[in-house]
Amino acid sequence: MQDNKKRFLALLEEYKDKKIVVAGHRNADIDAVCSAYVLSKRFPNSIISFPEKMDEGGKKLSKKLGLKWFKLEELKKEEFEGLVVVDITSYTLLEGGKGWNVVGLIDHHHRPEKNKIEAIYEIVDADCPSTAEILAELIGVENLDSDDAFALACGFISDTARFKNGKTRTFELLAQLLRKAGREYLEVLEFGEHEPSIDVKLKIMDGFKRARTIVYSGVLIATSVCESNESSVSSALVDVADAAFVAKWVADEKETRVSSRLKKHLDVPLNDIMREAAESFGGNGGGHPKAAGGSAKVEPSVMLEKCVEIFCSKLD
Repeated sequence: MQDNKKRFLALLEEYKDKKIVVAGHRNADIDAVCSAYVLSKRFPNSIISFPEKMDEGGKKLSKKLGLKWFKLEELKKEEFEGLVVVDITSYTLLEGGKGWNVVGLIDHHHRPEKNKIEAIYEIVDADCPSTAEILAELIGVENLDSDDAFALACGFISDTARFKNGKTRTFELLAQLLRKAGREYLEVLEFGEHEPSIDVKLKIMDGFKRARTIVYSGVLIATSVCESNESSVSSALVDVADAAFVAKWVADEKETRVSSRLKKHLDVPLNDIMREAAESFGGNGGGHPKAAGGSAKVEPSVMLEKCVEIFCSKLD
């Protein structure tokens, strides 16, 4: 963390007064939104940008914070000194970032071998549960205002799946953030673990209807194909199953995207599985040991079959 702190201070010193873009990944979640919001306030001349749209939780938090953001594809890179990216290490979820001068990168995912984003100042801690936690450590809770503390606390709750993969330091920092924000835990939980809309709940139920199950070595594996909200469907399925792989077909790109989740008692790295499955078809994958994703230009059934095949091989 000490080396990361030095890189962060150097990044601030060099670019604090310059016009930059702070960007997160496609379908930005709560961790990406809160991280971009808090980091942008350290660069007075910055704007916030995301490609495409936010997910439902990110959208709700963005509205609460009054966050103004722009689509990355609509910005002219020659008008800015560079790009600082948060909660992402691969261009797979930030295609529009290619060609930009990436001056900073702050993330908690494992670095991919292919299509990775390289920056002048790289701050990556794959052992940290969230990018929000990295920023809380780098900036220091004492240097945050109440809105910053509230936003980061939401990121803590969301990206740890309500602390399923939190660490001792995570709980210590959350207590400090709650005091700084002047909020009780239940107030923050409303935004850190948002209630899905009826539409999303219906998509989840449809995902359950389409689910197929496999039992291998005493492990219950669920797969499904959905039209949207694959991450919500996989998270719901793994409440019952031990592992879940949910695919969505993106017709415009002729690509399958898979979201996967794993119960905490299983010691199988999903990020490695998703990377191997996607790369076997020329795609990209990664994420966390218990929550990961991947994409490749093959049919959903083919991608899911490969995910299950590799997952089962790790159980032997």
